[in-house]
Formats: sequence, C-alpha cells, structure tokens
Amino acid sequence: MGTWVNNFTMGKKGVDILIVEHLHLVMDVYNMHFDALSNENSLWNFKILNGSTGNEAVYILNNQAPHDGFDLAIIDNNIAPSTDGKFLSGEDIAGYIRAKFPKTKILFNTSAEQPVIKSILKNINPEGFLIKTESTGEIVKRAVSEILYGGSYYGKSILQIMKSPFKTDLVLDEWDRKLLYELGRGTKTTQIPEILPISLSSVARRKRRLKEIFGVEGLADKDLLEKAREMGFL
Repeated sequence: MGTWVNNFTMGKKGVDILIVEHLHLVMDVYNMHFDALSNENSLWNFKILNGSTGNEAVYILNNQAPHDGFDLAIIDNNIAPSTDGKFLSGEDIAGYIRAKFPKTKILFNTSAEQPVIKSILKNINPEGFLIKTESTGEIVKRAVSEILYGGSYYGKSILQIMKSPFKTDLVLDEWDRKLLYELGRGTKTTQIPEILPISLSSVARRKRRLKEIFGVEGLADKDLLEKAREMGFL
C-alpha cells in the first residue's frame, strides 16, 4: 500500500513522515523537498510513507505506522474516500490520527474553500496549515522545520482566515459530513440509519440544521447538496 522512501544516514535521527496526497506528482515534489531538507540539516534523516487515497492512508496507519505514530503527517483534504465510507477526506484521516497517535504533528497543505478550512481548524487544530498555491519549496521546508522543532506554521492566507470572525454554525461535525456524503451519493433518507449510527429522527434534525447553515431552509435536498458542493464540503 504505502511506499517507503528511506536513505538512512549514520548519525542522523530518523524522522517518520506520512504524506497523504492524491496527486503522485506532488508526492514526488515532497520527496525532493525532504531530500533537500535532510541535506541542509545534519540531524534529520526522513523515513517517508505515501498514501494517495483514504484506503491507503488508513492501511498505513493500521499496519505500517511506527509504534508511537509518525513524527509528522502532511495531509491534503481532497483525497478519494475510503470504500467503507468512514473516511471521506483528509480531515477524517487527521481526526483518526489525533485519536490513534496523539503525538503525531499534522500539517495540512491543500486547496479548499474558506468554510472547509475553518472546519479543519476547529475540528483538528493542526500544527500547520498551508494553501497549495502559496506552498513554495522554501515555505514547505520552513513549515516542516518549525513543526518538528515543536512550533507551528500557518501560511499567509490561513492567518488571514484565522483572524476573521469564526462563524461556528458553519463548522460541520463528522456525522454532518457523512450525512451529506450519503445524500450526495443518492442514499435515501430512510436508508441512512442502516448505514450511519444515527436515528431517522436525528437524520431529519441534522438535515434541517444543515439547510439552515447553508441558507436553503425549506428547499429540497438537492438544493442543500448544491450549496454544500459550492462551499467545498462535497
């Protein structure tokens, strides 16, 4: 499932890295950045595992992760969901990491709409967050270094978002997002309690709340899904 990248150098500390990224070209660029960073830093030797989908990321975390977890996980939010529907995005993978390996530091590097970014900041509180269009090699290396030394790093656009008013009703929890996912793939409302551990009455309440959040009160489910897609939640 995962691919190790490990050129161990005697005397250097092994640093375990997980990269969850749907574009293999971007993975290759990351590996080049880590090679350069290892050459610049006499203390670190990076051992990297790559996963490009929800399935691959969960497999790595369950079967190939170090005992105490990775030192750093770099995550793109836009990944293919796991086939069991439990992990729909990088945010879900990050939540799993937080629960399973609480010592692992998390750096998001993704392209997402502001509401999704705020949801990740609220639900995950990652040690670092970058927007891909701003992520030069030097910025990625600086972010990785800051986080591994115990600090944090947020890109310019992320800092602006963090300073803006935080509208908490736009933050969706795990079950909100899974409900939207099931509706988006055509699952009927009456079938959802067979898939998710929520009652039919809870499904109805969540749908009403989601329609209020997205400003489509009284409209059909298709209007809710269109708005959710527009805002980057689907």
